[in-house]
Amino acid sequence: MPYQLLIKKAVFPILELAKKTSILAKLEFLEKSQWWTRPEIDSYQQERLKEIIRHAYENVPYYRSLFDRLGLVPADIKGKEDLWKIPILKKQQVKHNPNQFIARNPGRKLFLNFTSGTSFLPTKFFFDAETYSWVWALNFRAWGWMGFQIGDKYMKLSVHERSDWKKRLQDFFVRDRYIHVHNLNKEKACEFIRVYEKFKPLALRSYSSSLFVIAKYIEDNGIELQHRVRGIFTSGDNLFPSYRELIEKVFKCRILDCYGGGGEMLPVAYQCEKHGPYHLMEEFVITELLDSGIKGSRNVVLSGLHNYAMPLIRYQIGDLASDAPSSCNCGRKYATMSGINGRDSEVIRTRNGENLILVFFASFFKYIKSIEKFQIIQNDLSSIRLRLVKNAAYTIEDERKIIDFIQKAAPSLQVNIEYVNTIADAQSGKPKLIISELQGS
Repeated sequence: MPYQLLIKKAVFPILELAKKTSILAKLEFLEKSQWWTRPEIDSYQQERLKEIIRHAYENVPYYRSLFDRLGLVPADIKGKEDLWKIPILKKQQVKHNPNQFIARNPGRKLFLNFTSGTSFLPTKFFFDAETYSWVWALNFRAWGWMGFQIGDKYMKLSVHERSDWKKRLQDFFVRDRYIHVHNLNKEKACEFIRVYEKFKPLALRSYSSSLFVIAKYIEDNGIELQHRVRGIFTSGDNLFPSYRELIEKVFKCRILDCYGGGGEMLPVAYQCEKHGPYHLMEEFVITELLDSGIKGSRNVVLSGLHNYAMPLIRYQIGDLASDAPSSCNCGRKYATMSGINGRDSEVIRTRNGENLILVFFASFFKYIKSIEKFQIIQNDLSSIRLRLVKNAAYTIEDERKIIDFIQKAAPSLQVNIEYVNTIADAQSGKPKLIISELQGS
């Protein structure tokens, strides 16, 4: 029996039983639903929307209060065309009152997640096993577009260490090799190449900025990779055209990019495997692309259809998207978008070859409660200017901790801290977290 079949028929069901998930069942559903007609997609969304609205009104304090104040009842929302009746929900509202968005009905185990903090608002979000199952089923379906099967070997590059033994055991069975790359220096790049050539994964998963740095190291040093992957899956930050071009050139493989709210557990869109537009995941979320006042960009507003633990309805995630043609030649009838305009993913570089990506900083600062906002400006390879908006809880110990954390990853980098009262947003509507003024950036 091929290992992939053994994993799917024997190992994966055991993992699902232990975690009380239903990924395989949902994947089977999604393999069929991707070929639905447009009326079938609309009908499914309408039924799921009515159900989540009813549930939110009956069980979630925020929506009960909101509907009562507006004189609305669930029956007033008959479909997507009625969503305008519900006010836009901003991330700040969830951040400051997360408990008001948690469903009160019993019998549902909750799991906690955070946004990455790239918008200065690391926020708590809750989900259940059903939501987790949908998210992973959507991932597996999209990866299948590139020929990847459950049980195929893959490598994941992440800024977070894999400390949970249960996760490491799971990695072993599903053949996932996990690489910790929060500080991308020469040694890390060499480690990646060594593991990559020995492990021979069929797929790579990574932040696009992390893989770009590794690809640039490979190209700059004239290294010719012997192994070729079948697919590369990027998510978490913006896949700039220059990133895609270099990564695909070095690895001799196409990229399938994913966009969505990782912290919110809302995968929004996956790029078509034919390099077409991004298909919206309409079985899972209703995506509105609304006027932003900025030419060529539209606000992304999401209504999740399956997270009954913490429903998010008309949630403005803070990103700007580009419109796309209304159809794709692959045959799927999903609505589409061209890509995301409002994501930051610059890289801080040093003379010694260290590279620090945005998520490295964001993942750290979300745990420093005395810092409200941060911004990094780099003019040369030897130093950065770190602009901080602090609150009353800030101490000199926090300053020392911040400098030590950065210099531990990049010892040659001088960190100059500047305290400011505010940091203005960029034109996109999101703060510009890293401003690189290096020549060629």
